[in-house]
Amino acid sequence: MPQIWNDLLICSDWDGGIYAYKSSGKTRETVIRKPKFDDTPIYKLEVLSEGLFYALAWDGRIFLYSYNDSKDKTEEQQCFSIENLPVKCIPAGEDFLLADQLNHLFLARQSGEIIEILHSRENILDLVTEQNPEGIICFYESKILRYSIQGKELNSLELEDQILLISHRKEDHWTALITSSHKVIWFSWDTFSFIDSEVMEIPFELRKFQCIYDHNNQNSYLALGMTGDDRLITQEGNKLGLGPDIKFQDFFTNRDGRLLFLNSNGTISMQKNPLPLSYEIKLDMLKASLSGELVLNQHHIIGFTIQNSGEIPACKLRVRLNGASPLRDEVQLLLPGEQLILEFSIKANEVGEAIPLALEMIAEDELGMRWSKVDTLYRESKEA
Repeated sequence: MPQIWNDLLICSDWDGGIYAYKSSGKTRETVIRKPKFDDTPIYKLEVLSEGLFYALAWDGRIFLYSYNDSKDKTEEQQCFSIENLPVKCIPAGEDFLLADQLNHLFLARQSGEIIEILHSRENILDLVTEQNPEGIICFYESKILRYSIQGKELNSLELEDQILLISHRKEDHWTALITSSHKVIWFSWDTFSFIDSEVMEIPFELRKFQCIYDHNNQNSYLALGMTGDDRLITQEGNKLGLGPDIKFQDFFTNRDGRLLFLNSNGTISMQKNPLPLSYEIKLDMLKASLSGELVLNQHHIIGFTIQNSGEIPACKLRVRLNGASPLRDEVQLLLPGEQLILEFSIKANEVGEAIPLALEMIAEDELGMRWSKVDTLYRESKEA
């Protein structure tokens, strides 16, 4: 299935190729991996972090890719190979943990060495590593086990029902489990325990379930689900709701969960996540520089440093000073953490100790939701 990685939509095909699509006015295709004549299909893609994703091939190969911001280029970082079909790859400190379809668990070193840690008799549905990579948590059909990195069992939890679906919230080390009795059970990695107060029942079959993290409301229980008849549902605490009345075959979100992508007959549409997330554009004026004092009827150059202090991009950014445009072209996109320096030519039309200079910032999010803010500073203006 496609994945959102940085600002790229990545997908694979049955020939072994991996492709990325980036929208910057006009959508363009980038070939990340060109298929070769003896390749097998790339059947799974998964984002590990903002700068890393992996691809699993039918022939046992695991490709790791990194993104070079300075070159705007995707690079193959490493390739591991195991005998059986790989099903999972996760970071473990500087190394990686690999699981295959026969329930073998391996530690793949940066050097390329692969060490088998354990071989389970039961089916491993999923696994995560704790913040300290010395701990591995494995999810089985009706239990959860915690192992050391050497494969020694440390803790175990039993479930009354079978686990059908699993979704992780890596930001705060929580996992949501959907069981055969249609219950949603939340599990904490750090305490290795169930969060009993948030067990709830969903009165229909689910094909997919994804929990969502809200950085401004970290203890909230938010999730999206896909029903057996291809409808989207929302979970907000102990409340269930229906999403847009759209039929689709799959859904996924971007990294922070704000944007929802629906895959319908090969067409991917983007819309806002119906859950009430608290992300918003946040632009701040850090400093203003003025070459000398304001003098009546004279032009002056004043510069402003603007920073995106929020968690989401600011698109179609426009900045005006007392209604005037900057001296050079403005940027169309300011990513979180980035700064922008703009200069304006202003003319003092009056004398006073506190002449207002209004800096208006206007931007949109990726879906066109408008945001605006006005910062006012005051400067003294004198006679010539």
